[in-house]
Amino acid sequence: MLHIGIDDTDSIKGGCTTWLATEIIAELSEFDLIGPPRLVRLNPNVPWKTRGNAAVALTFGKGVGSKTLVGEFGKEKIYMYTTGRDMEYDKHAMLERISTLVMDGSMSDSQPGIVISDVFLPEGLYWQGVTNIVTE
Repeated sequence: MLHIGIDDTDSIKGGCTTWLATEIIAELSEFDLIGPPRLVRLNPNVPWKTRGNAAVALTFGKGVGSKTLVGEFGKEKIYMYTTGRDMEYDKHAMLERISTLVMDGSMSDSQPGIVISDVFLPEGLYWQGVTNIVTE
């Protein structure tokens, strides 16, 4: 599977990380969305947070089984699958595609971060992000 996480694309002045997630879904139309897009809550006590202090996580692959409508972009319906299988992709090319979208869609005073992985990251890392400041 292709797992993508993005954060810090907005600022106090505006912008929206969740909006940017919709742009990534549209860009990766050759992949199926596996599971719903996830809003990942982070430590609410971080002094430099913008508003809600959340990241977005998306999983892509080849959908298996029935699909569920999760939204629309204009007139195009967006579906997700609860299960999927891996699809081949070039990590460097994917990072380039996503980086371009993130940089173009981020506020100029933000410091965007991108994670691209072919495995789920450990749950413990999530809890570190909720309760602490993760530096590595």
